[in-house]
Amino acid sequence: MYYLVVYLMSLLFFGSQALAGANLREDVLEAYLQSGVLNMSIGQSIGDAGDIEPAYKDLAQLLDAYKLEKIIRPVPNTQPGDTLLVTPSGDTLVTLDLSRMVVFLFPASTPLNDVVDDLFVTEGVRLVERVPIYNLHTIPPDDNLYGDQWYLAHSSAPSGSRDINAEDGWGITTGSTASPSLIGIFDTGVSHSHIELLGKVSGHSETNFHGTAVAGLISAHTDNSFGVASVNWTSNIFSRHTSDYASALIYSYIVEAISAGVEVINCSWGSPDAYSTQMRAGFKLANEAGITITASMGNEYELDNDLNFPAGFADVVAVGATDDLDEHA
Repeated sequence: MYYLVVYLMSLLFFGSQALAGANLREDVLEAYLQSGVLNMSIGQSIGDAGDIEPAYKDLAQLLDAYKLEKIIRPVPNTQPGDTLLVTPSGDTLVTLDLSRMVVFLFPASTPLNDVVDDLFVTEGVRLVERVPIYNLHTIPPDDNLYGDQWYLAHSSAPSGSRDINAEDGWGITTGSTASPSLIGIFDTGVSHSHIELLGKVSGHSETNFHGTAVAGLISAHTDNSFGVASVNWTSNIFSRHTSDYASALIYSYIVEAISAGVEVINCSWGSPDAYSTQMRAGFKLANEAGITITASMGNEYELDNDLNFPAGFADVVAVGATDDLDEHA
């Protein structure tokens, strides 16, 4: 545990990321503040520079100078200093203090790279970063029968095709009915009422079909003479909906996933060059808890493509796509 604490703190002591050239929000910054900077009550999600303690007046004045519109706490119900997490197996992990994760909202014309530089040398700020715009890595919507799912294993697949030999795996196990795996899908939410996922989904409902499509590939009811086949027939889904303020929320979702006993977290989205230190710390925490994380590298392969995050993090299994002849999709 000592090494995890040192690692998390090292991320925060050395971090300001401008991310030049990445696809970035033009109106918000993410920050991790020192303890005691904000005078906001538990449950209060929206504040402004007036909610900064007088001891940090230089920070308040700087934010006012750049015409700060709001301070947003994406996880407002966290008790300050609550940084110990006990896993279902009884291990104790140290987390970041979610109450100190904030989003600064500015007018769209604000020179945010300059703001990052100024905040980085201002007392009260441990970390400040630009906010990437994450892109969904979509799934073709017309693979709705097993006969079309050549990538699993099927006699109708083209000659010389490559698949994952799913039928050989199913011959060993189709998943445990006594102790089903719990799979975290951090996406656009998952439908609770889809006929192929009935009784399998807990958490956030869908706002876009993308998350439901991902869940179907992983966990759809199978061998039921309907729809698609999934890889793990008995697994259940822990659904969380990502948002524009991704890093703080995703960190909190990872804490929830650890407590719920999630075994795998899947992220079928990403952004080139968009390194987020808080998100990196979250995936490091998940890895420490024994969770496997998978993330999409994107759908547009080219030689020397930009690195996608979160797939580019060291603790994440980066997943690419191939076609039915084992070529880059």
